[in-house]
Amino acid sequence: MLTQKMKDELLEYIKADSDDEEAEGLFEAAVRLAETQTGKEFIIEEDQPKDQLYWMAIKQLVCHWYDNRGAIDEKAVNKIPYNAEMILNHISLCSQFPKKSEEAGI
Repeated sequence: MLTQKMKDELLEYIKADSDDEEAEGLFEAAVRLAETQTGKEFIIEEDQPKDQLYWMAIKQLVCHWYDNRGAIDEKAVNKIPYNAEMILNHISLCSQFPKKSEEAGI
């Protein structure tokens, strides 16, 4: 699901090495969390995210988890960044984002 173009952009955003494999797993987890929390699908068209606002929330989640991957404090790891939380709340309430289909599963 993560295209090379998106991976490069994500690695630059989180300031990670180009060979860091952890980012891809964090991306998948962020998409899963976002789709579950919003009920809206994260869509990729022509090797890039369809909506840049949704993509920003995903990148913020990945960055937060990447920066706190060695954290011992549960609050630091479990708390979603405020900006990402506000974007996800907006997406969940906005009708322009398509609902996640039940057949696709999680």
